[in-house]
Amino acid sequence: MARPLTPNEKTQARQVWPRLNVDAVVVTDEATNRYNCLAWTLGITTSWVWPWGSRNATKSEFDALYRSYGFNPAGSGSIAGFGLNLNSMTHGSITGPGHGPRWESKCGAWLRIQHGLGELEGGSQYGNVLGFYARAKATPLVTGLRPATERLQSLLEAETTKEFISLSDDELNDVRTRANQVDEQLKERFDQAYAAWRATWQHPLIAVSSVPAARAQTTEFLELIILGPEILPLLMAKLADPDEFFALVAVDRLARPELQVIRELDDESLLLGEQGRAIETVRRWIAAQR
Repeated sequence: MARPLTPNEKTQARQVWPRLNVDAVVVTDEATNRYNCLAWTLGITTSWVWPWGSRNATKSEFDALYRSYGFNPAGSGSIAGFGLNLNSMTHGSITGPGHGPRWESKCGAWLRIQHGLGELEGGSQYGNVLGFYARAKATPLVTGLRPATERLQSLLEAETTKEFISLSDDELNDVRTRANQVDEQLKERFDQAYAAWRATWQHPLIAVSSVPAARAQTTEFLELIILGPEILPLLMAKLADPDEFFALVAVDRLARPELQVIRELDDESLLLGEQGRAIETVRRWIAAQR
């Protein structure tokens, strides 16, 4: 598909990127939280890749991520990394064959668009381009690096991967049973607070962010977490649906640190994204309750 921005989308885009020529933007995919900018730069459209959990990433961490998939920091390259500063990276964009004549970005949970590189600079959400990444030349040190898409496909074909992408019936029943044991008044307050928080995810300044923690910068989020750790069973029930993986932001704030799942860069299950991290978090929590 390829289409221009609608009038409403142009208005949204102007709020985020003051330099964007909204009349020249080409939309190449509709809004979805299935994948994000980093996933798209690696050729992935099935998972939200942000290996650092509910926090921002540094430039050196961006460098390490891209190196592990065959892209080295460079003066110029096919991938551009944006950030507010070197300790707060925000976005990745890609250019080259298959991405149109300019640059292409999956903008958080919002649209995937083609644009001029500098047109995404200058705003409060992405900041500026702080570095480029170029595909590494074949050498004995990098020839073993397979593209992320191939590694993800191999991972999904492995029998052991099933435990990373879905809960068993017993685990689902366990989560639902524990959620049903939460006090009814607290459940009602949770439902209202969660719905209000979830609605904020669609705000233009939040939807475009690939950093899950951006969803925590609202009063609605604070109204949710002040309900305390007693709502963890209800949050785990949300995470049982991988599409609700942003609930991890609240879980990471309320749960004990040992329940937080952070993938090392050599752990290929990080390609399963926040969706996979959500399932593993629920599984750790169930084990801790027994």
